[in-house]
Order: sequence, then structure tokens, then C-alpha cells
Amino acid sequence: MAIMGAINFVEKKKGVGLAIAISVILPVYSWFFTFPYLIAKKTNTYVYTIVFNVKTGQTEMVNVGHVGLGDKNDIINTFLYDHLKQISRKGQNKNK
Repeated sequence: MAIMGAINFVEKKKGVGLAIAISVILPVYSWFFTFPYLIAKKTNTYVYTIVFNVKTGQTEMVNVGHVGLGDKNDIINTFLYDHLKQISRKGQNKNK
């Protein structure tokens, strides 16, 4: 039995009011620093896989990966696909 999933944490930004105030006081010079900070969200996404052996009740594989590229579905699907390939490789090695 395998359990797979993804958990996404979005961090709350600090100093948003200060960034807006700086961009108003120094309009042109600070835009290069304040706009990317205000627009981009800081996310931490983790993909996990747990494989249980139902007969013995032991965990066969525990795999956790940090997705450093945000919470985009295609990136998460790539990590999950990689975890599935690892499960199939592990099963093929046991059958030999």
C-alpha cells in the first residue's frame, strides 16, 4: 500500500507596509527591489511517499522531497512520477 501527496506552506510576508512606503518615497530607485518582493509569494512545497508492506506491517520506503520551485502542478507531478518509478524499481529488484 502506498500513500503519496504534496503539502504546500505559504509564508506570510513581513514589512509589506514598509516596502510600499519606500516605493512611494523613492519611486524609481526602489521599484526594482520592492515590486518583486510584493508580487512574489514565498512557498515551501514538500512531496512525500510512504510504502507499507501489508503482510508484515513494516514500512518499505519513506521518501520526502522539497520542491524548491514553488507549488506548480507540473513540478509536483514530476516529483510524484519519480517516486512512482522508485517504487517500481524497488519492486523489480525484489522479484529477481
